[in-house]
Formats: sequence, structure tokens, C-alpha cells
Amino acid sequence: MPLTSLLPPIAAATVLNAFLFALAWRAVQRERGSGRQSWLLSSGLMFYGALSMSGFYIIRGQSLESYTEVFFVAAVGEAFGGGIAYAILNAFMFMRGQSIEHRVVPIFAAIFLIGILVAVALS
Repeated sequence: MPLTSLLPPIAAATVLNAFLFALAWRAVQRERGSGRQSWLLSSGLMFYGALSMSGFYIIRGQSLESYTEVFFVAAVGEAFGGGIAYAILNAFMFMRGQSIEHRVVPIFAAIFLIGILVAVALS
């Protein structure tokens, strides 16, 4: 596929992820305001993760031949990148001033997601 044919599914994946991250940010802000954990955010993240992993299982070892497969891989890659950026920002900016015990989970989450991305890229 030429590069110009890859741009529409990648752009659509970018728009989808921007919308989903905006919803997640709104849920986090609502959670901070109310003091209760948002079940909608947690269930949405688990659904998106399960959908991503099942899609990777289905297309494993195949070359990307359709727009749907390119869209799917772009959406999941961007979601992982956003997750890594959020974990790093959470550990070093949003939780600044707190003890290391509170910041260790986002640090390990970022390291774990980076490890997954490196493993996928090298396989």
C-alpha cells in the first residue's frame, strides 16, 4: 500500500483516540471532584484493552492488507502511546510532592507499557 492510502485509517484512529482520551479526562476530573472512582472509566478502559488484545490475537503474524487492519493497529498503538504518556505525567507531574509509595504504580505502568511496545516492535 502506498503511504497516501494509509493516511485515512490512521487519521480516523487518531480522531477516535482523541475523543476517547477526552472522555477519559472528563471522567478523571469528575472523579476528583466527587471523590468516588468512576465505574464508567474503569469499565471503558477494560473493554478497550480487551478489544485491543483480541484484535491483536486475530491478526497476529499477518501482513496488514485492509484499511480495517491498519485502522485497528494505529488505534491500539496510539492508545498505548497515550497510556505511556499519561502514566509518566501522572508519576512525575500530577503526583509531584507525594511519597514514592504513591508514585510507584504509575512508574511501573509506564515501564510495563513500554516493554509491551518494544516486544511487539521486535517480534
